[in-house]
Amino acid sequence: MDTFVADGIYIDTPPEQVFQGLLNAEDILIWFDAKEVSIDPQEGGQLKVSRWDGSEVSGTIKNMNPPEKLEIQNYYWKKDGVQRGPMQVSFELMPKFGGVWIMVQQSDLDHGDDWKKFAQATLKEWRQSTLALKRHIDGI
Repeated sequence: MDTFVADGIYIDTPPEQVFQGLLNAEDILIWFDAKEVSIDPQEGGQLKVSRWDGSEVSGTIKNMNPPEKLEIQNYYWKKDGVQRGPMQVSFELMPKFGGVWIMVQQSDLDHGDDWKKFAQATLKEWRQSTLALKRHIDGI
């Protein structure tokens, strides 16, 4: 069984601007459908997001290679007393035609109860979030 989910989308905006959108609290509020965000945008910095659906995610920025890659380790997801993690999340940005293809991958999903259901829900969340990121950054 695979232990990751991934999604990708093309954003018609320079990679540097998209990368900043991944680290700016005001942008994260929008594309991650969050009500509260705390982020220290540097390697070793902490990320904590409280989402409108009642879930929370948190992690530590492991690697930043602007504007190409952002990796978050010790990524935890919590909702209704259930916690999943630690996991990894990576964002890979590939410049193309003046914009950027962005690929997000969440890996090391645990094989706990209802693993498949959690993986499907996680994939759906990333699809919604990457589309929201595109709409926000491209101004659509």
